[in-house]
Amino acid sequence: MFSTGVTILSLVPRELLLSSNEYHTPLHLSLDHEFIFIFLSHSGSLTLMCVLPYDTIESLKLKIKKVNGLPSLTNKQKLVCDGRELAQSNSLLKDYGLRKEMFCIW
Repeated sequence: MFSTGVTILSLVPRELLLSSNEYHTPLHLSLDHEFIFIFLSHSGSLTLMCVLPYDTIESLKLKIKKVNGLPSLTNKQKLVCDGRELAQSNSLLKDYGLRKEMFCIW
């Protein structure tokens, strides 16, 4: 995925993050805030990123780069969520319909 510079984010239903025995995951304390949860999967590890609907696409790319230690690919890196490319670097996540209580996995 890094060779092409494309990052695909897929929506994950909130219910999948809640256990069947009525106890919540450690995320339960944050579910009432405006966070959008993005899970980055790379080389067998899973990393949680919490972003806000008011973050820009560019800031999300920089956060992904920082988490994964990627070289400077932000100009070439593409983000795709729910089949839609998040192309405008200065646009907000909310401009693309990403909002609180949405969970994305890459």
